[in-house]
Amino acid sequence: MKIIHINNYSPSLLTKNLEQGIFDNWHARTAIYLKKYYPKLQIECWTPERTYKRERTYKRNRIIFRVFPSSFVIRYGREISLPMLKALREDINKNKIILHMHEFHSLQSYIIGLLYGKRVPIIAQHHGGRAPLKHIGRKWYYIFAFPWLAIEQILENIAIKKLSYFFALTKLEYDYLKEIVGRNKVRLQTMGVDFDVFKPIQKTKTRKALRLPEKGIIAIYVGSLIKRKRIDNLIMAASEIIKTNKDFMALVVGSGPEENNLKMLAKKLNLEKNVLFLGYVDSKNLIKYLGASDIYVLPSSWEGASVALIEAMACGLPVIATDVGNARYMVDNFKTGILIKPNDAVAVTSALRFYLKNKNKFRDIREKAKRVYDWKVICKNTADIYKKLA
Repeated sequence: MKIIHINNYSPSLLTKNLEQGIFDNWHARTAIYLKKYYPKLQIECWTPERTYKRERTYKRNRIIFRVFPSSFVIRYGREISLPMLKALREDINKNKIILHMHEFHSLQSYIIGLLYGKRVPIIAQHHGGRAPLKHIGRKWYYIFAFPWLAIEQILENIAIKKLSYFFALTKLEYDYLKEIVGRNKVRLQTMGVDFDVFKPIQKTKTRKALRLPEKGIIAIYVGSLIKRKRIDNLIMAASEIIKTNKDFMALVVGSGPEENNLKMLAKKLNLEKNVLFLGYVDSKNLIKYLGASDIYVLPSSWEGASVALIEAMACGLPVIATDVGNARYMVDNFKTGILIKPNDAVAVTSALRFYLKNKNKFRDIREKAKRVYDWKVICKNTADIYKKLA
């Protein structure tokens, strides 16, 4: 039986690195780890791409990747590839197939569900999207899109009942789905982390190699530098912490449109030596910076289920995270980390001060995270569902 992982959007919509978008997207990464732990699975990865004029086929990691030109695309989640739908129909007529769709809240996923939901088993994997009408209220001008969103919601309500199983990224999505399809068809499951790769390393030696201070506490943030991440609150908290802990340092890993504003804020607060902006860091070096750090800080105003948070815990770091999205189900408060209210620099400061006084309270962080977020665990759960559906 063939497993087809389907991405719902053109990678070029979200990244300039098209190769990374095709071969290292979440649909691809899930497939790669499934192939690693279950090598007998026959897996393909399909994605639309608006910049392609014809279909292209590649082979990576013993997986076939098929990239189809888009026929209609407005933005993320509102895209359709007729060549992909045609190829899917032909494959369904020839082979036994399970479809594993990545992000159900999209036009293409609705169409696939409506066309083929009763013909083949379909798994829908959530990646942080929302039901159409749940966007109302996020931004004031979304109210003008109500007629379009209402039509999408009707399509979703019909299509969702034709699917076989769902992986929900957040508790909010899990609760939404179980009311529609029943709890027996939904599992709360995030994306995974390779715990054989992300693991604690010798801190003093690593700091020396990275030319970081060997003494003092280092906090780290990893992710996009965008407004909703509220890295400004971490910087303002750092300005308070150094008043009593002069050796304190914050590492900011990532890039984005807020980078210059954040650097200006750090300069204004005289934190050039205490807040280091490292830009994009590849996985190999990211592990080193995590290993050199003492605590991970995620001050976002909104999140889904942060993979960077899991990577930090895999490296044995306690975390400070705002109580948004799935954080309360990922962080054992005052045991593996500290949950704080969002949009509050004082809360970040207080959490850092609590950690500085109570470092020994945070234990077994890696072990607790591994039970849930290791790719081995997630792949087993997924393969079990494949077997059940087959």
